Amino acid sequence: MTSRDFLGKIKRAVFQHQTPRLKKRGEELFPLLEQPEHQPHHSRVRRLLEWLVIPPTIWLVDYIGLSKVLAQRINRKEPIDPRMLSLIDELEEPPGPEEQERAVDRERILLTGDYAGLLRNPEKYLAMEQRMVDNPQRIAHWNRIQELFKLGKFRHHAKGIIRRTQYLERSMPPEDFYLTEESDEERWLFRAIFDLYCKRYGLFGMRFDEALVERLTVTRTQFTTNISIPRYLKIARDDIMWDAVQETHWNPDLTWQGPKASGNELERLEMLRRIDCATIQGKAEGLKGEPLRRRVEELAGLPPHTDKRTHIRWQNEIKELKKKGVL
Repeated sequence: MTSRDFLGKIKRAVFQHQTPRLKKRGEELFPLLEQPEHQPHHSRVRRLLEWLVIPPTIWLVDYIGLSKVLAQRINRKEPIDPRMLSLIDELEEPPGPEEQERAVDRERILLTGDYAGLLRNPEKYLAMEQRMVDNPQRIAHWNRIQELFKLGKFRHHAKGIIRRTQYLERSMPPEDFYLTEESDEERWLFRAIFDLYCKRYGLFGMRFDEALVERLTVTRTQFTTNISIPRYLKIARDDIMWDAVQETHWNPDLTWQGPKASGNELERLEMLRRIDCATIQGKAEGLKGEPLRRRVEELAGLPPHTDKRTHIRWQNEIKELKKKGVL
């Protein structure tokens, strides 16, 4: 990838306000590839550049921050934590174009809040949402909060949004949930009052004076796919478009599951292990080509005279499973 390719990719809408930071990382990383003295780090720099142009929805770590620290320490000839180098060396290849496009689509839904595609009859919930927005008690409550706090210090600087507290998985509260001697007391009080307000009226936040109502959402993370159903929403099983949920949950490694599928997969893994062991033994005996394939068939208990293409397919599959640590 050239620096020009890099600049073209980071201008996509999916990166939004991160584009200036990404451009800066490119300006720091690309010159390192032109300097022979930094050759030991060239593969690491290239891998980071590859990940920097991937939609952030797929990021598992802060590649922008990691790239900055690596570039600074290389340029200043400062020691680099070997654990950091190990982390970069362990980075997988970025996902393919199909998964990236799906991530872009998910990001668009997150940005626009357009979750109608998850419900069969979204219009029947619109009136309920509008009642919550127009509720005079909610409006009066919000006006009281504005009298208590200067809200500018709590809004997102670019979007003007204040979000309720985002709980972690299994309902674990974030670190700043607790009021301690080290807490910013005003910020803690605002957060507690604002969270109670959002819970009472079914909101996930405010954009200036616009109430942002909680909606049914399906969010794909790097570990799980989370379905969030607002407390105010009474929903029937058939209301949800489960095909759309599966589309969000999709990843290229998914296979069909069930007793029969699981049994077939275990049997195939066992067969591939036998083939791998037989191949190692055959090579140790100095065999190659056709004699090696016949020996593998004998040792692994395979049908004799299996065609060459099938053997190649087995070996490719073994190679991929080893990369994933399955075999």
